[in-house]
Amino acid sequence: MPNSKAYQDVADELRNRLGRNAFVTLTRLDVTGILRDVSGEPNTRLKNLGSAAITEALARRGLMLYPDLYWSEGNQALRLFRTESFIAELVNILNNPGEQTDKRLRAALRGRPDDSEPELAPVPVAV
Repeated sequence: MPNSKAYQDVADELRNRLGRNAFVTLTRLDVTGILRDVSGEPNTRLKNLGSAAITEALARRGLMLYPDLYWSEGNQALRLFRTESFIAELVNILNNPGEQTDKRLRAALRGRPDDSEPELAPVPVAV
């Protein structure tokens, strides 16, 4: 069973893979492969405790995976991104539907900081 340093090392490797990109798409199997490499245990599996430890290590680095590593399985695609990003805001909005997040979603989709209506330019009419 990998030790806590191995989970920290997985988070570091994932942060390196993200680099300056807005996000990186990978699979749970990719994360398991990284865990096997950094732990030196080629047959280890990513179980619930390890998933939680990696998620926590990522959070301490300002990163997150979506969907959550804990609930993912096999070759399921995951997105890695920064917790203080537009993508994280969208994930939060979509996972928490309601009146307030509806306003934030409309504003986000318009690229505006608030829920005000954009000004529309007049449509030219041919005479």
